[in-house]
Amino acid sequence: MKKLLRSCVWVLTVLAAAGCATSSSNLKPEKIGQGEGGFFGNIRIVSKGEDVTGKCYVLFSDLEKSRKAYLNLDASGWVFTKAKSGDTQIGGVLCTLGGLVKYNVMPELKGLEFKIGDRTSASYFGHVTIDLNHDASNVTGATIMLGSVGNSIAAQSGQGIPIVKVENKFDSALKEYQKRLGDAATGLKTVQATVSNGGARVPAAGGK
Repeated sequence: MKKLLRSCVWVLTVLAAAGCATSSSNLKPEKIGQGEGGFFGNIRIVSKGEDVTGKCYVLFSDLEKSRKAYLNLDASGWVFTKAKSGDTQIGGVLCTLGGLVKYNVMPELKGLEFKIGDRTSASYFGHVTIDLNHDASNVTGATIMLGSVGNSIAAQSGQGIPIVKVENKFDSALKEYQKRLGDAATGLKTVQATVSNGGARVPAAGGK
């Protein structure tokens, strides 16, 4: 019962945030305010062997789950944006899947933590692959009975533990960063943030 209640609260929280999503690639060094920092990386989301990244949103929050950024991913999975400085985590994703009957899969993630620096820096959080590992067999009935919230809760109840892989591809990310920002890229110091994945850490070293 407690697990179901927690799932319902998480579903409603993410659905409420969905209308406030912004582009995942909107970093402009001159627009970073006091108390904020830039960050970048790549997120790839897979469902049953299919890349569904372009159908997903990603939530970045502080360690108390207060939202820092809620982004609409494109098919490339690249993230270039800004948020409040300090300890940060990839708190969860929301993906709209299915054919005729659409449903939302929104696993809550844990342990994917990194630190956003000050307004003079852009922190690389890593290349993150998330396998949703879900079973949507109970979605159709819930959609008929309860609508979109119902199918979201049904999909959440069939959600397995997401399989997460974190890789350090800083050189590749730096090239993409420079390509996208052009001359503005020199306005920020790029650093490798330490991304944790359930205790396993991507080495943090080097920088620009």
